[in-house]
Formats: sequence, C-alpha cells, structure tokens
Amino acid sequence: MHMTLATYLPASTRTRVWAPLALLCVSACFLDGGGSGSTYGITGNGETDASTGATSTGVSASSDPAGTSTGDDSSTSAGPTTTNDPTAPTTDSTTDPTDPTTNPTTDPGACPGECSPGQVEEGAPCDPCGVETRSCTDQCSWGAWSCEDAERCALWSLANGAVTWTTTRWSELGGQPDAPTTPIEAAFDATAHQLAVVLTHESFHVLDVPGQQWIDMGARSSLFPQLGDATLRAAYSTNPGLAEQAPVSAVEDVALLSADSVWAYTGFHAPTLGHNFLFQEPCCNENANWQVPEAPAPGDLRAYWLDLVGADLWVDVQCDGTPFAFYGAALTDTTAHVQDIGYCFDFLYETGFSDYPPLALPGAPSSGALLGGAFYQGKAIFLVGANTSS
Repeated sequence: MHMTLATYLPASTRTRVWAPLALLCVSACFLDGGGSGSTYGITGNGETDASTGATSTGVSASSDPAGTSTGDDSSTSAGPTTTNDPTAPTTDSTTDPTDPTTNPTTDPGACPGECSPGQVEEGAPCDPCGVETRSCTDQCSWGAWSCEDAERCALWSLANGAVTWTTTRWSELGGQPDAPTTPIEAAFDATAHQLAVVLTHESFHVLDVPGQQWIDMGARSSLFPQLGDATLRAAYSTNPGLAEQAPVSAVEDVALLSADSVWAYTGFHAPTLGHNFLFQEPCCNENANWQVPEAPAPGDLRAYWLDLVGADLWVDVQCDGTPFAFYGAALTDTTAHVQDIGYCFDFLYETGFSDYPPLALPGAPSSGALLGGAFYQGKAIFLVGANTSS
C-alpha cells in the first residue's frame, strides 16, 4: 500500500496500520476529511522542483547544542533631551527648577544626580536568558538592578535521560543575518540532516541544530505559498523511515496547522527546501480525536512535537487497553496534552503546563506563552522561544 493512500482509509482500518504512519499522522492527528493534492516544490535557489528529495548531505557541526553563555552587554542609552523652544511655557514661579522631585528633567546637565530620569542601563547577563537592567528615577539616581526577560530564550532542550533543561540565548546562535526578527509561529525538524525549520508570519529560517547556527532564510510565501496570510498555531514533521521502523530517510512529511486548517506536504528535503504540496483541509471540528475531553482547542496551541522514537514516554496511559509506544505533545499557554500516535490517535492525557513531567524539570519554561514552536530530534525535545519582547 502506498503511504499516501493511508490518509483516506476508514478510521477503523487506518488506526491499526503501522507502515503508513508518516502521512497517517497528518490525517489522524489533525485532518477532518480526505483531500487531493498537487505537486509543488522549490529548490534552494527558488526554482520549482518536482523531486521529493535527494540523498542526505547533512550538516557538519561539533558545537554543544546547549551553547555557552557569553552575555550580551549593550551600550547605555540616554533619555530624550529638551529643546529651546521660545514658544514653550515658562516654569511656574512656585517651582524650584533645581529640585528633581518637582521638576524632573531628561537633560543630564540640569540634573544634579548621577543619571538622567528615564535612562536605562543594561549590565551582566542573568539566568537563564535575561540581562540585568536598572532605570534612572525622577530623583536622578539609579534604581535597583533586576533581571529582565529572564525566560526569553531562543531554545530550551532536554536530552534523553537529562534531569535539567539546557537553555540557549538568541545571542548565542550564530548566523545572525539569517535569524528571525519577528515573532515565531511554528517549527519542525529535519531529522536526517539535523536541521530545524522555524516559521514566522512572513519568513522561514533554517537552523543547524547541533551547530547552533542559522544557515538560511527567505520569505515564507516562497516556501509555502499555499499558507497565504494564515497564522500558524503549530507544526510537526514525520520521518517516513522512522515511521516505518526503518532507517532514517532523507526527507520529511510536514503538517502545518492554523486554528481551522491543516496543510500537508511530502518529500521535504531540508538542504534544498524541495517538497511536494499534498493538500489543505479543514481542522479539527469533525476529527473525533480532537473532540475528546483531553484535547486542546487548535486555536490555543503554542507548540507541538512528535516523538517516533519513544525513548521516554513520560506518562503511562493506554488506548483501548493498549499502552502507547509513540506520542505527540501539544502545548497551550497553560496546559499540556498528550496524543497517542500509531494506534487510536486520541488525546489521552491533559494536565497543567508545568505539571507535565518533562516541563516540571528544572530549567523548563514556566508558560507556553513563551513558546513559538517545538520539535523532537536526536532523542531530545527542543522548545523554540516565541521571539517576542516582554
């Protein structure tokens, strides 16, 4: 049976067929109904390519995925200065112009204190991803140092067997010209090449995961034109080799999810960006897997990862008496939801965000609101920061 045909199997049949799981996940996890697709692909130089992929080229990297904190000291910024406007009102005669409590000013020359009100100074990095910051008060003196944006990390990673999450700052990732500069909506991995694709509303970005280096970027519309102006809520990729309990394949099957639609692609070859568009279909009101009490609302999703390795399942749940072997994890701002992959595809478990066992470990983000995506690669969970300011 060809893998893509499994998408259209009846639920009673498809949930017990293992071999075609790669595309079956797109159907059973998200899809309301079947659909027909067309072939689409682009190569690294933007030319169309009907190929479903090429042999693995990989990415050479030797860096520690955790990275090493180097800090990000930035220069002190001065507050706004006043102008000599002859039409400006004069100071009230009852006000002492030298008293900063009654006449605060941003003119350093007129302020008798150590700084100018409104001035902000950044200091040393603070754990895990923040920077010490202090502001000048109206009394022209520095306020206390505080750790700002402590959890605005680029990546959180949890390797198999680890008991603490490792964090990576945005400044620790190389290839900054290819780094995202707007909020992140979704992410998925390319297992064979140890790459990840990160999507914003306007752009895509390719990350060398072990090398901690951005290596490519471009317009999202050039990579996935079918999305139009859709706001993505989650994404995941399925490696056909892993899905069929075979060697890792060089291409991925990819699902992109908005609040009401799913887009499916096959043969995604990360080094060249070549792929085939399969279909777009509604999601997920008519999908029974998303109607169970443990399921999240698609519009609430912040991230989703798919584990076809099963090195650590984290929770012990069963589907119709059968323990699950592989799972998908869906995260919202405040909750975590676990979905069976390979048997019934139902969501079987729901708990608070920080009560989900992997997210209860030290170093985990405190809320799904900090996230823009997630992926699973090399027996490790990766959470991608939302790339938004506090």
